[in-house]
Amino acid sequence: MQLAEKSADLFLRGWREKGAVGENYNAITGETGERANSDPFNFWGSLLAYPKQVEGGHVTPLPWSGVEGIL
Repeated sequence: MQLAEKSADLFLRGWREKGAVGENYNAITGETGERANSDPFNFWGSLLAYPKQVEGGHVTPLPWSGVEGIL
């Protein structure tokens, strides 16, 4: 199983079982929300689903031109 698919599965498991977009995931069980201070709806947790969307052609990543012009 590829990284993108595993990441999407981890995201979807938390979403379907708990309606949560996890901040933290247990490294052994893959469960989210086990810690009392864990946010059940964290925006960066949704990035777990992004690589699979890119692979499926559903989104196009922005081109990366490095840090030129930022500083």
